[in-house]
Amino acid sequence: MRARVGHVNDTDYAGDLVQDALTDTVTGVLKWDPSAKTLQQHIHDVIRMRTNWDRKRARRFPQESLDVLTADGEPEILAEADAVLLERAQDAPEDPTALATECLAKLRQFATADPTVLRLLDALDRGATSKADVMRFAGVSAVAYGNARRRLRRLVAQLSSRSSHIGTFPPPKETEHAAH
Repeated sequence: MRARVGHVNDTDYAGDLVQDALTDTVTGVLKWDPSAKTLQQHIHDVIRMRTNWDRKRARRFPQESLDVLTADGEPEILAEADAVLLERAQDAPEDPTALATECLAKLRQFATADPTVLRLLDALDRGATSKADVMRFAGVSAVAYGNARRRLRRLVAQLSSRSSHIGTFPPPKETEHAAH
């Protein structure tokens, strides 16, 4: 038996489909009514349904072949990944600590009218990493922490949407919390 998924004929896939359909029927995962259809018809229907699902999934999530090689004999997909990583590495900041410090400073500018968010930022700056540590350092309840964290996420989104480089952010026009 041969199955066709996309453009590749795969006899292992066909065998797996038959085996899975039979196993799922015997174990009760799939319901089969012998008075309505024969076992062969039931298995045929299950395989058709599952291959249709696999085909739709393959269209939504296409796979890159590792068999396509570049002129150097390297898989093409790996060469593309290397190029992307190299580009990102060239754009990466040289000092991540300085970038984190600059981000915290900008977030503090954005949160000047929100003392609870500022306390969360101070707790993070002092090394708190867990929710419990942040709440303890900031001296806030779980509800206040949750609300301030949501506001902080909005500020982070606002910060990241302003520019792709942290050093070029214009000062905030108005924070959402300050407007209330």
